[in-house]
Amino acid sequence: MIQRLILAAGAGRRFGADKRLARLPDGSTLLEATLTCFCPATPKPLVVLRPGEAAPEAYARQVVVVPSPQWEAGQGHSLAAGAGAWDPTDAPWLMIALGDMPFIAPATLQALEAACQGWTGETGPAPLIAPTFQGRRGHPVLVPARLRSEALALSGDEGLRKLFAKEPVLTVPREDPGVCRDVDRPEDLKG
Repeated sequence: MIQRLILAAGAGRRFGADKRLARLPDGSTLLEATLTCFCPATPKPLVVLRPGEAAPEAYARQVVVVPSPQWEAGQGHSLAAGAGAWDPTDAPWLMIALGDMPFIAPATLQALEAACQGWTGETGPAPLIAPTFQGRRGHPVLVPARLRSEALALSGDEGLRKLFAKEPVLTVPREDPGVCRDVDRPEDLKG
């Protein structure tokens, strides 16, 4: 089983406003569209938000909200908060997604989950798993249970970069530009 985690506590400084509330052409907010990508799932996806925030009403029963008290200090803190809510005895893999990436194809999520389920451990320790598109590594990223303590120790704005630099990585090539397409600026919302 795989625990899904959506990081959605960021400030959206480059966007110029709370991009989670920005509307896509279909009328949904950016966060709603991302949650549509990752819900429903078992166990319920974890959504990291700022303290006191709630998930969009339509998803309130489909997710578990995890507050990130130090969200302003960077994504590493939010990732650590989410990893703290992950129980690897129930789900030995953590799929980490970004709240501003609603364009990932369902088939990509299935391929990543298949890569986890197919991991036998015969060739060494469980790797980080990430999709690629045209040679570029993207999201979501899967973290094995053996790296939970390292995820809990993350801080600042570095995210998983340190782990990718020192741990084995299995890449899953996909013909899915959504794995590299995030929304940083208002123009990124279009088509």
